[in-house]
Amino acid sequence: MVLFDNRRLHDFENSEPKDYYKIYYANRKGVHHKLINLKYIKMFGDAIQGHVEPYELDWEEKVRKYRYTGGYGNFHLMRFSKGFYIDAFPIWGFYKDAPEDETILDYFAQYSNDRYGQHEGIFEKQRPYTLFPLQMTGQKDLLGTIKYIAWATASRTYTIFKTHPCAGGNTHYDILWDIAKKHNILSEYTELVDGCRSEELIQGADRVVSIDSGLTFKAILHDKPVCTLRGPSMTTDIVPLVETDDSILDVKAVPYKDKIKWLNWFYGRVCIDFHKEDYKERLLEKLHKYKKQNMTDYEVHKW
Repeated sequence: MVLFDNRRLHDFENSEPKDYYKIYYANRKGVHHKLINLKYIKMFGDAIQGHVEPYELDWEEKVRKYRYTGGYGNFHLMRFSKGFYIDAFPIWGFYKDAPEDETILDYFAQYSNDRYGQHEGIFEKQRPYTLFPLQMTGQKDLLGTIKYIAWATASRTYTIFKTHPCAGGNTHYDILWDIAKKHNILSEYTELVDGCRSEELIQGADRVVSIDSGLTFKAILHDKPVCTLRGPSMTTDIVPLVETDDSILDVKAVPYKDKIKWLNWFYGRVCIDFHKEDYKERLLEKLHKYKKQNMTDYEVHKW
C-alpha cells in the first residue's frame, strides 16, 4: 500500500500556515498551562518567517525538515534543530568540553525552571519519599509506569506520583490508578498527588525517578539523586537510564562539576534564549549553519 503518493505529499507540504503559533494554539486551546507559553511560539515564528518554507518547519511533525520546541526546564529556552537534538539526543559528551563557569547557576536561579505553569497547591512533606513525575500514561508511558508502581509496592519504596500540570488525552490518571488497582499493585507505598507545585515536591524528595519529565532538569539543579526509565532524553549525557529494579535505590546526584559543564553546554549550544535581545540573530545563525554551511547536528552542537 502506498502511504504517501505525490498528490498527498504536495497537499502535506502546503498544509502549514505561515503563522506557526496558530497551530500550537489550535492543538492546546483547552490547556491553560501550555497556552501561557504561546507568546514564545509566536516570537519564534515571527523571527524565522521568510527564511524557511512553511512546510519545512513544525513543532511536532517529525517528517518536517526542521523542528522546534520549548526549552527543557524553562520554555523560553527554545530549541531548534534539523536533526537529532529534539528527538534522539545522542550521547556525544560535548558537555565535557564546556567551561566550569558557575555563574550559569545564577542564571537558572532567576526562574522556577518549570516548563509549564504549575498547580497552586503547596505539598507538605509527611515522610521520606521518592518522587515520580507522571507523564504520558495514556499512551507510551503506561506500561513503564505500571511496572514502577508494582516495584514500589514490592520494594516498599514509598513514592509520590505527581500529576502533570497540563491536562490532555494522555493525562487521565484516574484511569491509570484504576488499572493499577485492578492489578492489585497499589499499596501504602504508592500515593497519587494532584494539584501541587513541583518546587516543594522536588525539594522534599529523597530521589527522583523520571520517565521523561522536565522535572529531571529541576532535580539536577537541586542536587537530587535522579534517574530516568525511558531514553533518550535531553539529559541522557549525565542522568542514568536504569531498569525498574533495586538499582534505583543506588542512584546518586549528578556530580557538581558535570552539572556545571552540562548546564553551560546546554545553554550555550542547544538553546536559544528568547529572553535575550539577540534571540532572532541566534536563531538565524543556527539556521544558517544548517542551511548555508550544510553543517550537521554534530557540528552545530559540539563545544
